[in-house]
Amino acid sequence: MPSDGPGSRTAIAVRCAIVVWLAWCAILTARYVPVWQSPVTLWSHAVERAPWLPRGHINLGKATITAGDRARGLKIATYGYELEQRRFDAARGDRSSPW
Repeated sequence: MPSDGPGSRTAIAVRCAIVVWLAWCAILTARYVPVWQSPVTLWSHAVERAPWLPRGHINLGKATITAGDRARGLKIATYGYELEQRRFDAARGDRSSPW
């Protein structure tokens, strides 16, 4: 009769599954390390993933300004605030907005 001790097939299968899961998490983490290189790379990635959300544009603009590119940062942040205004107007049902 098989035992349910630490050397049983079930225990070994569970350990193997945990090792595979941890390896997968490590791979995913390693893929995102470059994203966290700087605030600009982080928020650029966020904007690439969700360009319709204003918060990413606003934060990318602020990070770009902080990094020294004021003109580009203002342009990006302004676009983010415009997106925010559009979302606000749409939520209100305001059809008179120029956006």
